[in-house]
Amino acid sequence: MAPFSPKMHFPTAILVVNSVGLALAFLAVVLRLWARRMRRVTMRLSDFSIIVAWLFAFALVLSENYTVTKGGVGQHQSTVTLDELSFSLKQFVVIGEVGTLAITFVKISALDLFISIFQSNQRFHQVAYILMGIVCCYGISYTIVSLAACRPFAAQWDKTIPGYKCIDTSAYYMSQCVIGAVLDCLVVALPMPMVWGLRLKLSKKIALTAIFGLGIFICAISIGRAVLNSKSHYMATDFPSYAGVAVLLGALEANLSIVNACLPLFQPILTNLAQKLRSSFSRSFLSRSSALTPSGSHESEKARGGFGTSAKRHRLADDDEDDKLRRLHDHLYPVSATGGSGQRGSFDVPGAVELAPRVGEQTAFVEVSDGTSSRNFDLEDLERLKLEPYSAIAVTKAWNVTRSDAR
Repeated sequence: MAPFSPKMHFPTAILVVNSVGLALAFLAVVLRLWARRMRRVTMRLSDFSIIVAWLFAFALVLSENYTVTKGGVGQHQSTVTLDELSFSLKQFVVIGEVGTLAITFVKISALDLFISIFQSNQRFHQVAYILMGIVCCYGISYTIVSLAACRPFAAQWDKTIPGYKCIDTSAYYMSQCVIGAVLDCLVVALPMPMVWGLRLKLSKKIALTAIFGLGIFICAISIGRAVLNSKSHYMATDFPSYAGVAVLLGALEANLSIVNACLPLFQPILTNLAQKLRSSFSRSFLSRSSALTPSGSHESEKARGGFGTSAKRHRLADDDEDDKLRRLHDHLYPVSATGGSGQRGSFDVPGAVELAPRVGEQTAFVEVSDGTSSRNFDLEDLERLKLEPYSAIAVTKAWNVTRSDAR
């Protein structure tokens, strides 16, 4: 008997990889929910599914790590006792159930997210719902088969029971991994035609393809698990070592699937962070510039009277702009668009406030016209108003803006 020790390289690596992967999956879910809150978007099926998937992934990692520390998983057959082997086999019943359910809910979350993103294509919705139904059948069927693999039930971990009957475990796990890999590939490929059909720059299409296409690594892990489960001799002769590789790949698949399903929703957080960094950099640059300005030049400007006049002009301009911003803040919500589909919306706001969307931009530009001058308010101005740029997106979304309508 060889109790677990941190000096054992492979078992320790399993614990570290599983724990780090679970932490990354938890962080991804938290950031996803934070992004939803920033955009003031109501949670839907994809969000609830990813939370449930993480809970099953948590149970998966907990069970797998328990088999490593108490069941000899990751060690060689010769160093594991019969009691440890029996304990590991019992835990693998739990591992098989929660692992299947975690992967199933991740796929459901990804498909529902695609449905919410590509809302205008009904044919895409039909294909996505059909694939979601297949995923649900996959999860339910393998959950039931896993529980009924042996008769009596205790024979799943105790093969000394006389007269027991079990299915071919190696073939069962191999079929599960192969079907799971096929479903992963279908889920990854599903949004690609829609992405390349969008009216976007080539660079943005490539970026979206990279984000949605990261699931190809999940497919590679599923294929790796299928290859591992095809080695029935390895499973029978050195189960603890085989189980170490299996639990490592299983946890990686579940945790990375959760991270991959959350990545497309991180844009609000990244945009907000970029705005804060840009604003901080601008303030720092202006402060350094003012510090480097010679004091003598200020005094000479004051002596000529030009500096005081210029400062007064700037203050008046700032006061006028602040007044416009306050009026914009007071009247922007709620807005009442009178323009129809494909038309530019106009609003009953003092100063003839209009929201002018630009195709391909991340936010709308707000134009305030007082009859003599006009100004486009960009993201920094919206930040001064304490408005999220995604609020502007929510307003312009109903206009059905086309390229011919862009300015």
